[in-house]
Amino acid sequence: MKPLVFVSLARKNESEARQILDRLKEAFVDYWVYYRDIPAGRNWRLAAREALYSASHFMVFLSPEALESINVRIELYLARCYKKKLIPVVLNDCHEQIGLYKETEWLYNHKMIYSSTEIEASISEILNSIYPPAQPLALNTNQIFISYAPNDIDFANKLAFDLRQMGGKVWIDSQSIDVGSHIFEERIDGLMTAHYLVICLSGHSIKDEQVKRDLQLSFSRNIPIVPVITELGSASSIKDLSTAVMIDELVKDLLDINWIRYNTWDVILNQLKEAFALFTPKEHQKKGVFISYRRSDSGATCGRLYDRLSTQFGKSDVYRDVVNIPPGVDFSKYISDTISNCAVILILIGASWASIPNHDGTPRIFEPSDLVRIEIEQGLSTENLLVIPVLVGDITMPTIDVLPPSITGITKLNAYKLRDDPYFHDDVDKLIAYIENSKK
Repeated sequence: MKPLVFVSLARKNESEARQILDRLKEAFVDYWVYYRDIPAGRNWRLAAREALYSASHFMVFLSPEALESINVRIELYLARCYKKKLIPVVLNDCHEQIGLYKETEWLYNHKMIYSSTEIEASISEILNSIYPPAQPLALNTNQIFISYAPNDIDFANKLAFDLRQMGGKVWIDSQSIDVGSHIFEERIDGLMTAHYLVICLSGHSIKDEQVKRDLQLSFSRNIPIVPVITELGSASSIKDLSTAVMIDELVKDLLDINWIRYNTWDVILNQLKEAFALFTPKEHQKKGVFISYRRSDSGATCGRLYDRLSTQFGKSDVYRDVVNIPPGVDFSKYISDTISNCAVILILIGASWASIPNHDGTPRIFEPSDLVRIEIEQGLSTENLLVIPVLVGDITMPTIDVLPPSITGITKLNAYKLRDDPYFHDDVDKLIAYIENSKK
């Protein structure tokens, strides 16, 4: 069933909220909001409660004005009672006001989205909360917990990404705690079920109180601890780091553990692979379906197709967007790794797919950094991957003169026609049957 998001906000924040809601509408998110969805003459309070009850997610725009609103507070209370998936979006700082009301004080220490940051990042976080991105299949069941200081987040995210690509089961707060969840409780649960602790070791982390708590819990559980130095340093700088560890009672036990020193990235990964006994079989069954599309060209069709494919194959095996690329990760490599784990890539081609212009007026498809082009290049170069061009509506395959040389190979592939209603579902049924047969 497609998620339905109930939106709660104060009237004074309506214009700010609309900027985000309009973007969610473009992404085909189904949401309920009072100023649009209460019919004339209807009891608005009853309509809101019915919508909240039927919703799967509860998104609240937080601000001092919202917390002062008794309606927002009551909706928050009801959402908690009904155990709705919470998506708190902070419009304006209201940390102090949260504790003033019984209906809202429970929000303390819950993971939130801050709209004051880059709006694209906020939209991605919201979409990932509604449609959690699939993670690479964990071939190894022993959980690896990564602890780090905020200054080392790029290093930690890159480490988590590569360990997952090697088949590791990784817990890291930046990616493993859902928006709306209680940060400390989730962190403790993650560490209590971990089999290994990785400490991203730096001058920042040995002073970080949370890292120290992670370390003490891991010592008490007697699980293996693997410190990884985050920066390439001279012998004297490593000696300084050792001295700083020695004088702190809560971390000095790290001196009794062999550290992984920063070398080349591959050397670090190989040492971790050995430490965690990770295995990456050369061959494993591919079953994912990757959908490549342009939002302004075939976004609506992609949304409908994604819903059908997710119902058939499971949401974790259907990739619609690569929107959760960790900081510091080569996005082309991320796309390559995702596509390489799929059995099929569907390339949705609409009427304007090849002609949508870039900022300078040239077709976007000729830009080397164009994500759609990168997806197709990776698809054509991946072994044992079925590439299916899907022609949306009444169009024909683009000719090679309107495509860059690196992707003209798709013109030689037999394309699948996906017609509009009333034929859409029949065409999707046949496409699903074809995909299932190809994966056998």
